[in-house]
Formats: sequence, structure tokens, C-alpha cells
Amino acid sequence: EIDGKEGFCFGCGDQWEPLLEAVGGETEAKKRTDFLQHMDWPSMAQVVQTAVGDSIERIEAMIVLTGFHDIMKLAHFCPSVSSKHAPYRGYDADATINDHDIALAYVLEHYPDTLPSFRNLPPTMRDVLLFSQNKMHFNHGWFVQAEGPPQAMLSGFKEAAKGAAPADVAFYFFHWLTDLSGAEGTPMSGADKFTVKFPRPVLAAFLWSMPYLSHLEQKSETEVVEEYLQARFRSALPDVPLPKGPDAMACLRLVTMAQSSPGVALEAFKKAQKNTRLTLAEEMARTGADGQTYVESPVSGSPAILVYYGPALLQRCQGIEEMSKALKALAAVYRAGRLLFPIGEPVSSVTLTIGSLKSMTIADAVAGPTEKGRLLWVLVKQNDREAVLQLLDGDAINELIQLKTKFVAMHPGEPEVVYGSEASIVISKDIAVLHPSPPAGGSHKVAPA
Repeated sequence: EIDGKEGFCFGCGDQWEPLLEAVGGETEAKKRTDFLQHMDWPSMAQVVQTAVGDSIERIEAMIVLTGFHDIMKLAHFCPSVSSKHAPYRGYDADATINDHDIALAYVLEHYPDTLPSFRNLPPTMRDVLLFSQNKMHFNHGWFVQAEGPPQAMLSGFKEAAKGAAPADVAFYFFHWLTDLSGAEGTPMSGADKFTVKFPRPVLAAFLWSMPYLSHLEQKSETEVVEEYLQARFRSALPDVPLPKGPDAMACLRLVTMAQSSPGVALEAFKKAQKNTRLTLAEEMARTGADGQTYVESPVSGSPAILVYYGPALLQRCQGIEEMSKALKALAAVYRAGRLLFPIGEPVSSVTLTIGSLKSMTIADAVAGPTEKGRLLWVLVKQNDREAVLQLLDGDAINELIQLKTKFVAMHPGEPEVVYGSEASIVISKDIAVLHPSPPAGGSHKVAPA
């Protein structure tokens, strides 16, 4: 209320005094000024006040958490589950925890001395951090961007929020803000990630989504997600009727995932090839929650699939052509994931991480193997709950075969072009499954999947 908003938007001077007006280029200065004038500051202030108030200990705990929250994104830091702790959150003994949030929770819970800043917090603050990182089992970004199925997004939150202190729940939400704003450190120029680079509608959606989460006290995870997505659709496309029928949930989710290009995503879906629409309609309507289906698009069967970084793939698209390619690639990922994790597997949901795909331009992502130096997109199974999309050459694929690692080779751009190996290959229109060993009898056959 003094000068925090200006410091957040405009940054600081040489003596760390908050600047009172935007500096820099005309476009950037306009973004900063618009953010200052149009941001929902009361809602943000309420989150901060509820989470930390004027408690020095809670502020210190937030700074500590922000400092080490993402260290498990470095793969060589990810822990393996000790036999004395197994199973842990679905991971068996000796399994490497690749989910960076669960990996951090495991270390905080069982090896707290590994992180001195955490160890030296007061016990009450260590409990708050453990609650936000371990017991919550919640990624708010997934919910805000419709990134996954209800079970994966909300079941942990629903359970953890029962009887929890409002301040501790708000602490998690405040951490989401600090984590994102600190993703690119720019202390002298303010929170660049939010004010210049991050779509303001997404931040508004984060704050706007919080009341819907409170509905979990009376409603199921699936009911809350469907209610939230319908409200987001009405807000994004007020003149378009709510989708109905089997395609409804795919339309609602794609519009929310695309964020600033909702109309483009909806048009691209309607114009997509039939197999792309059918795949997205079916897979994006699975809930993963036992006994729960969406009202508009009821599809049963688990595991449901969460495509990690799916929204990021769509949000980079410029125009209908790029969005159409992205939807085709997304459908190919879903089909590949379903081959690795068929319906009937004893888990509620699985995660397919496609960070490598979303980091490229759409044109490069769907380019053929010859254009990429004979590299091939391969979805590699990590464990019973996770797979990672990688761009690999023949040597790397042969190594997977030697290790008998399950994987699926896919090509979202020219799906009929597949570079095989000594393994047997089963080819369909969009994906090819490379089995670690030839079929019975030793013959190598190619047949429709």
C-alpha cells in the first residue's frame, strides 16, 4: 500500500528505492503501466496477508522454500526411494522419483538435514513447508491451465485441505506466486516474469480460481473441474455457446490451456482431422477418479493421462496453422502414452512430460527425422506412472532396446516415416511402437496397430 505495487511493476533505482514510473522501451513500459493499473491488487494482497501476515518466521520460511523449491528439476538430484520408505507416493523401492515436487517432498520428509536452510527453520515452519510440499499434493498451475485430469490435479488437495489452517493453505498459494515471479531473477527491474512476460489473464485466472477450490468441501473433484472450466469458457468466449456432447471437455480444456488464444484453439480443434479430434475428445475427458465422470463427456477407464507442459505447447502458437499442428502433436502424445499405459493399469493417472517438445518452435517440433538429423521423438517409460518425451538418435534408441526399456517412437509431423532398429516394429498412422524384443518365433513383422 506504500510503494510495493510500483516496485513490483517498475523495479528499483541504484539505491534500491522503488521507481514510481516505468522505464525502458515503449512496449515494455506500457505493459508495466497496464499491469499496475489493471492488476487485481486486493486479491493478491489478501493471499499474502493470509499466508504470512506480519510474521517474520513465515516470511523467512517463504524465502527458504522459494530458494530450493525447484532443485529437483536437476535430474541428478532426484532421489531413489529407500526400501524402508517404500512405497512412497506410488514409487516402489529403488525407483527414482522424477516428479520434482514429489522428489523434494521425499527429501524434506525423510532427509531434512540435506537442506540446511530447511533444517534450521523453527519446527512449526518446517511443518508448514512440509504441508505445502508434501501433504497438499497439488500443482495449482495444472488446475488453472486445465493441464490434467481431476484426480491428478485435485484429489491430494481435497484430502489435505480437510481441517487445515487457512493460513497454511494460503501459504501454498502465495508460494505459487513467488515461485513463478522468481523463475527469472530480475531484482532491479521488478517482477518481469509477471509484468512483462506472463499473460495477465493467467495470473488473474490463478486468483480467480481460488473460490472454486473451496467448493471441494461439498463437491467432487470432477464436478469442481467441470464447473471451473465452464466458467473459464464463458469468460474467454462470451458469445460462443458452451460446448455439448462428446467433444465438450476437450473444447473446454483446450480453450483454457491456450489462454490468450481461446478462439484459435477452438477453431483448430473443430477443423482437425477426425482421428485427432477423437483422440483428444476421449483422452481429455477421462477423470482418473474412481466412479466420477464429466456430465457432458462421460468417459470411464483409468489411468487418465496428464500431459505436463501441454498448455505451454499451445500457448506458443501463432495462428490457426500452428495451433492445428500443436493439436496433432498433442493427440500423438496421448496415443503414444496410451500404448505405454493401457486402460486397466492399476493406477489412477499417469504423467507424460513433454518439456522438450514445447521448448521448440512448432515447425521444428513436427519436422521429420531427416530434417532433424535422423532424430526421432521417443516417449520413454520411466516407471509405472511417468514417461518422458525425448528426441533421440539411433544409438540412444538402441541403448533403450539393450536395457529393455519400454518406449514408443512417434512422429507428429509425418507419422508414416519411422526409423526402426533390430527390434520389431508395429506401425499405425500416427505412432510406431518399438518393442524391446522380437515377437515369439524370432520374426520381425510390421503390422497395423
